Amino acid sequence: MLYPALRLRDLLPEFPPLVIIVAYGGVAFVRALLSDARSWRQLAAATGLSATLFLLLMRVWNVLPIPFGEPQNSYGYLTAAQRAAFDQIAALTPPRAVIGATMNTGALDLYAQRETFIPDMWSPQEQSIFLAAMFREGRAVYLLDDGAGMTIMRHHLEARYELRRVAVLDVPIGSALPGDTSRALWEIAK
Repeated sequence: MLYPALRLRDLLPEFPPLVIIVAYGGVAFVRALLSDARSWRQLAAATGLSATLFLLLMRVWNVLPIPFGEPQNSYGYLTAAQRAAFDQIAALTPPRAVIGATMNTGALDLYAQRETFIPDMWSPQEQSIFLAAMFREGRAVYLLDDGAGMTIMRHHLEARYELRRVAVLDVPIGSALPGDTSRALWEIAK
């Protein structure tokens, strides 16, 4: 083991010179084998070169197809259809609207240019206070059902307010279970 103050990543600056030395040695080895016209030396050079290339390929075989495959679902990544859904939200909601969501508050702010709130952790009393304040200011309030928490909250709000489904959108969802979220944009009215 290396002494404790030295970690393997601390040796990264030594790798480029080491790669140059190994490449030079490989070329010198192949030249030495090919300088003699004997066929067994040429066969040894071809086999050594093929084995080296094969070993390098084995190291990266599972990484090479990634740029050509389907995009991985990662936090913050939007497909073209998902990006278009936020433009659609901007068209469907008034400019002063506030939209409640769990996972897409950043995208709503960035792409739809709407103020957001994350209400699924609020108590029913806190939700009522917030909604009353928004209604007093004359602001339209919406919910984007993008996670299991929003679905549960929407069902609780239906008992106290009138909810109208505006559209079903292709937005990223924060639930791995099918049917946990409707992906719908809901307008909340008194």
